[in-house]
Amino acid sequence: MKTRIAIVTLAAALTVVASSDVLASTGSPGPVSPGPGSVRAPSATDDPGGPSKYVRPASHVELPDSSNVVLVTGDRVRLDVDQTGAQSVVAGGKGENLVHFNWSGDEYAVPAAAVPYLDSTLDPRLFDVSYLARAGLDQAHSAVVPIKITYTGSGQAPALPGVRTTSRTGATATATVAGSDAPKLGRLLADQTRLSRTGKSTVPPGHLQGIERIELAPAVSAPALPAALPSASALQTHPHAAGVRYRTVTLNLIDLDGNPGTAAGWLQNVGDGNSGFAAFGNSVGGDSGPVSFSIPEGTYSIAFSIFTPHAADDAYDTALVVKPQIEVTSDQTITLDARTAEPVRVVLDRAVTPALRMDRLDLSRVSVTGPGFGGADLFNLTMGLITESAPDWPFTKLLVTPTSTPVTMGSLGFAATTSLLQARPDNEPSAQPASYYLNFPHTGTVPSTLNYQVRTADLTTIHQHVYDHFGQAAPCEYGHSSLYPAIMMPWGSSLSPTLEPYDEVRTGDYTEYRYSSDPALDRWQSVFNDENGCMRIWGDRLAIAPGRQVEENWSRAPYVPAPGAEPAQMQGTGSGLHDMATTVCPACRQGDIAFLFLQPFGDSDPDHYGDPQRAAGASLRFVRNGTTAFSIEQNPTNLPLPMLAGPATYELDWTAGPRRNLAEHSETQWTFHSARTDISELPTTETCPPDKSQSCSFLPLLFVTYDLALDIHSRAKAGTPFRIAFKVGSQQNAPAPKGVTATVSASFDDGQTWAPEQPATVGADGTFSTTITHPALVNGKGSVSLRVTAHDAAGNSVRQTNIHAYELTD
Repeated sequence: MKTRIAIVTLAAALTVVASSDVLASTGSPGPVSPGPGSVRAPSATDDPGGPSKYVRPASHVELPDSSNVVLVTGDRVRLDVDQTGAQSVVAGGKGENLVHFNWSGDEYAVPAAAVPYLDSTLDPRLFDVSYLARAGLDQAHSAVVPIKITYTGSGQAPALPGVRTTSRTGATATATVAGSDAPKLGRLLADQTRLSRTGKSTVPPGHLQGIERIELAPAVSAPALPAALPSASALQTHPHAAGVRYRTVTLNLIDLDGNPGTAAGWLQNVGDGNSGFAAFGNSVGGDSGPVSFSIPEGTYSIAFSIFTPHAADDAYDTALVVKPQIEVTSDQTITLDARTAEPVRVVLDRAVTPALRMDRLDLSRVSVTGPGFGGADLFNLTMGLITESAPDWPFTKLLVTPTSTPVTMGSLGFAATTSLLQARPDNEPSAQPASYYLNFPHTGTVPSTLNYQVRTADLTTIHQHVYDHFGQAAPCEYGHSSLYPAIMMPWGSSLSPTLEPYDEVRTGDYTEYRYSSDPALDRWQSVFNDENGCMRIWGDRLAIAPGRQVEENWSRAPYVPAPGAEPAQMQGTGSGLHDMATTVCPACRQGDIAFLFLQPFGDSDPDHYGDPQRAAGASLRFVRNGTTAFSIEQNPTNLPLPMLAGPATYELDWTAGPRRNLAEHSETQWTFHSARTDISELPTTETCPPDKSQSCSFLPLLFVTYDLALDIHSRAKAGTPFRIAFKVGSQQNAPAPKGVTATVSASFDDGQTWAPEQPATVGADGTFSTTITHPALVNGKGSVSLRVTAHDAAGNSVRQTNIHAYELTD
């Protein structure tokens, strides 16, 4: 029988990337272009007499500028359409595990909980956010999503939580999913997957009891549904295009027991990425045996996971079989035998009894012409390359076939990662368990040996201190804070989030141990999801080394625009192998265009920066020589600024506040001078859009970084003197400002009245300080707002107002 394969892309036009939790998996350094939310760059000759006006092309009027959509799983997303018509999806809350891809011009957002069910139980068009917006199935126009359910029989079937049946005929029913009830269906999918994979349910992974299919059922008046994503069978009769000879390749799949196997994976043209494709297969419980493809002649990479079910517990072992470079010049059969795979074994010389162990494999394969596949959670989840082990769960094996010689076409990246997560002792609720993250990266081949021995002396120790950023604020939709590392490698990233309940981060101190078998091949970047601020904060990208000790403070107030430069790799630029040290200039000028890649939320660590897509009330106004050039009210980042050719004075007024705590927000007004003739020496590791081959100059923006002696709950003593300490610096990698002076003013009524400005003195280490006196609490409450004004010798200045910067306590 032929395995049913769902084709995700037939050409390189489709880019599969994960959302804010997962990064683009492949690509080489290249010019950085504005993101999907950018605007057209006006020229210096535009009329400076008033705000620029941008008109959306008529072809895009069917989609509004922004649409909020609740998926059938309860995940909330937002579809943004910029002035060019480009679409982008933003996670609207519990969206860390969303997988994004584009198909035939539509943006899809698939929650991780739904990925195992794609094309088996769930129609992928349920997650076509563009169509949902076009059809009026967004929050502004409909409280429900209409669906059609096909049952496996005409008899009684179990009810689906969160689903209201409106009619049923035989094995088919129409129903609706209300936005408020949709999370119930999402939880069912996640719970059923876990039960199936741990042997606690006889229902195969990717299936629901009694349910054959769930798909959209839009009203007759709605736009027509887009065509379904094609299956592999559609390719087997693909006509020969002019000048292109097609060959039939049959994959013979054998599992670990020597039986015909079921599998999931991809087949990719590495000589010409524009004529290759990726394919996914079914999971355990579906058809097994050979599968055939009709593909153009060329050089191909094949990577398929072959699943072997357990006889006793319905779990399964996964063997990743890789043939990274095969010439296809004739019809042929290729055997993928799981029995040739080697198990991944990781042993730590320190005795660790984890409550949860996560093992994962990452494989990236990039073609000569650039496009590539692999290394993103969509592939790992569907291909079974993430396994979880716990004392009461069935043990499952994760294996991979070594490859004998390095690839000579394109690039190959491989990594095995093990996470050991210890539980918090029940009798010590304040204890903070340690975590171990162990990474084993390789380039060019999958290594011949996969037995890894890790010495305690070779671990890097990360001491992390988590502050509660106003515990009174309402929590985010995802309901808890988390802290984990993202492991960046030249070909992509491996996010290593822990799973509930092991990832719930409380205030206090945490110790984390990290290891790399090749520290030259990875960088580690901590990620903190702030429950109260409802945002994601990224840490500095670190190279680890045996015995290294690192200290990091998270979420210490106030949140302000950060001077840090975002890694170019996170912008998803180019293809191939990245230089992991390369960053994107936060604010640079090239000719008569400047680009802003500023990060609106940093904490007390100048190397930390927050996710700009999680800001509330964000806005920016750009002024040239006293006249407003334009303003923007949504996601003011990745922006082109129209600069004047000659010397001019500019102002940037930036306002942003954390999503959940509306009492807290930051207003920053920069005044700076710039001319086309300005030249700055950017480091070789920093790119400057739009053309990295051209010279650039830093915009001389001043940034304030605070160092306030707050308690773990971001509070200070009421009724006492308090030292306000901060530094004033430039954006990352820019020359330090000279001749800086600063003043401070405080407000104790959320900015309604302000004390007179008082000068701050600067110490030998560059820290400015002054002392204010806190008032007594009123009805048990109190807060402090701060306004810092700083000037440098060149006439540049910053005026930063932080409303509700921190709170007071007895």
